[in-house]
Amino acid sequence: MEDKRPIDRKRESGGYADVGSIEDGAIVELLDISGKLIIIKEKSIYEMIFADKVDPNRTNINLPPTILKLVIDKGVESEIVSRTFLTAKTLFRREFFSSSINCDDILGLTVDMLSEISILEKEIKGLVDDEDIVTHDFEIRRNQKVSYEIPSMVNLESRCKTVFQKADHIEQTLMEIIIIIYPNDGLKKQSHFPKFLEIIKAKL
Repeated sequence: MEDKRPIDRKRESGGYADVGSIEDGAIVELLDISGKLIIIKEKSIYEMIFADKVDPNRTNINLPPTILKLVIDKGVESEIVSRTFLTAKTLFRREFFSSSINCDDILGLTVDMLSEISILEKEIKGLVDDEDIVTHDFEIRRNQKVSYEIPSMVNLESRCKTVFQKADHIEQTLMEIIIIIYPNDGLKKQSHFPKFLEIIKAKL
């Protein structure tokens, strides 16, 4: 029998991996989505990527057997995760749909959308918090004998653009999910929900 190459022995040997930290809580579930191993914890969600996925021809022996990617720093305890990914995981099960609808693709898109929603939430919270600080400072100054200063927030325009861009990306991802279920109704990734509403009304 031909001896295996060192890289083959490394890739095919057993091992273990630490997923996140103690602060992430316990692992609640492992989920295979189109070959991606999604690890759902109490306070985070990770994607585990195997070396053969990155280097299928096995040319880089220095590549670690597994690579962890943090999807979102929220887990099953998060309302956002529960309302999006966990709801999608419950609804889009293969046994509920015909074989023409790829439920794995839908769940994969939902995972991608999670990071966008998380960033959107943080941006909006940051804007609201800064607005409260500016408003509070203005209320303190308005009755004092000091030079008038217009309440302002730094980089407001660019921060608002980020919010709208993230919202637009989320809508496009939702449209991609809808297109998987309604592939022949003229919808595109850039379509908007009023267009989808017209199609639903026509079908009903």
